[in-house]
Amino acid sequence: MSRSAIRLLLPFALSVLLVACGGEEEVAETPESSANTVADSAPKAPPPPQLAAVKTPYERALRALTSGGSVRFEAEITLPDGSQQFATGASESQDYAFGLRTLPKPGEADGNWLLHGGRYFRESPSGYDVAGQAATAVALLVEALTALPQDEATLVVDASPAAGECRTRSVDLAQRPHLLTRFRKLDACVDEANAHLLRIDAELQTGEKLLARLSAHGQPVQIPKVSVPDWSQEFPRR
Repeated sequence: MSRSAIRLLLPFALSVLLVACGGEEEVAETPESSANTVADSAPKAPPPPQLAAVKTPYERALRALTSGGSVRFEAEITLPDGSQQFATGASESQDYAFGLRTLPKPGEADGNWLLHGGRYFRESPSGYDVAGQAATAVALLVEALTALPQDEATLVVDASPAAGECRTRSVDLAQRPHLLTRFRKLDACVDEANAHLLRIDAELQTGEKLLARLSAHGQPVQIPKVSVPDWSQEFPRR
């Protein structure tokens, strides 16, 4: 090849060499792109838990009572010795205000009570004081209400209730050993047309029997306000 031909090919070869060695241009990383990369790689917070869907009148009725609904109630408990305790009052948002009386003769627990924030208060001349014990009739009502399964599929349903009566759901305690250790019987009766739980029947292994009637679902009720003592302030650690 002549020198003149070589001179003509040199510029072309040089341009090919530059393209091959140049590669792709690097993109400068900006603070914004760096932040986006960190955000994309950060672990995602799990979504908040969702309540199970309710489908039947029983499930809607129970959800209304256990998620803050209001109701009026009459709870009657028969003790193993034959005496009875009656609680009459109202509940809203898991708080209860009620009067308590004992038959056949008045008992020490008789009077006006509150259940607020999981604590029992009893009315005194100066207001409501923290009680040293629970009110048995309401304590058993709350326990039975909490023990009722949320899913109706686990219950035995009365197939043919009498006309005008609510329809009973019975807990199959043989299938729920954790409840069988406490209950001999646990039933709920539901007004299906309005999705209201109207009655709870329960019997404990220790012999106590509960009959609770519920009414005025969702209607306004009055629950007295009480201040819960802050024991960390009353008795600060040194």
